[in-house]
Amino acid sequence: MNAAGLFENSGRFNHPLQCIDEETCCGFRYHLCTVCSLFTRVAADGEFTDIPKRPSHMKSVQFLFLGLGTSLLLTSCSMNRMATRQLSAALTGQNTVVFTGEEDVELARDALPFTLKLYETMLQRDSTNSGLLLVTAKLFTLYAQAFVLLPADTLPPERDKEMKIIRKRAKRLLLRGREYALRAFSAAHPGAPSLSGKGSIDTLLGNTTEADTALLYWVAASWLGAAAADKSDLGLMMSIRKPIAILKRVGELDDGFDRGAVHELLAVIGATAPKAIGGGKTVAREHFEKAIAFSEGKKLSPYVSFAATLCGEEGGRAEFEQLLKKALAVDTDIERSLRLQNTIYRERARYLLGTIDNCFPPVPAPVDSSAIDIGEAVRE
Repeated sequence: MNAAGLFENSGRFNHPLQCIDEETCCGFRYHLCTVCSLFTRVAADGEFTDIPKRPSHMKSVQFLFLGLGTSLLLTSCSMNRMATRQLSAALTGQNTVVFTGEEDVELARDALPFTLKLYETMLQRDSTNSGLLLVTAKLFTLYAQAFVLLPADTLPPERDKEMKIIRKRAKRLLLRGREYALRAFSAAHPGAPSLSGKGSIDTLLGNTTEADTALLYWVAASWLGAAAADKSDLGLMMSIRKPIAILKRVGELDDGFDRGAVHELLAVIGATAPKAIGGGKTVAREHFEKAIAFSEGKKLSPYVSFAATLCGEEGGRAEFEQLLKKALAVDTDIERSLRLQNTIYRERARYLLGTIDNCFPPVPAPVDSSAIDIGEAVRE
């Protein structure tokens, strides 16, 4: 019999099953009947098993054991959730540098997909774990940026169609990361409106504190990354005022967050976005200088990211080359927690230097018209 059959008249029990209690635990629903005190377990597939009915004189004893059984089952589920929380805390703790401290880029790239699916599996058991949601958002953003977008940018022009497909995939991954970051924020602020909802978020941001900086940063970073990955998505592009506002709020709460990560992103936005939403060369350079100051010489990414915004800019070749050489001068082992990021950006800097002529094509030497005239005269 399936679960629906439990709520119909049953000749087996000679009465309707009247459920006064229902608990869900470990993949089963547990029902307690008001008439015969039958404790029934309904499995996920709809089939059920039950504890056989006892003689009437044993009902009081049965109720006692049923109560104890229910308590044990609920305790078991609580213990499972507690174990999941403890495991996630161990895996996602702030002091964990398993990935960020990895120097073998290929190893990190190959391991990340499994880790992401593991975290998603854990979130099915503990869907409101703000810490686990946040680190899942971080890793989706890292994977999309470092192992999908950056390799796509190295494809030659004749593979443009393939590059667009890859960039769209990166956008989907980044939006997935944004969703986890939004859920992390919501879990930390029950009942608060969504940061991605319609209307102004000024009041919501005004109520945030320094404890929210990481949550806000990763919402903004994944959101802006998705927009940059697919600029043909007009709906996404039209929404970027919100992540920019969120990013600026992080700067207000903690100007030096993550060694200048906020200013690094704002420098790129300033160099590439219209003035109406915070763009402008002067603003970009101010944020770039702050990013360098907060990084304390331990990060390559501010140099590489800002250099990339100069690509194709008239007269920008010398500065482009200078910034990339400064990036390569940074010791990738100077900060263990930054080792993976620095190693990835070191390879990016080398690639950009090696293909500098793609950004700044050599200017052809001027033709000496007088020499041509002399040659023609000789032939005549």
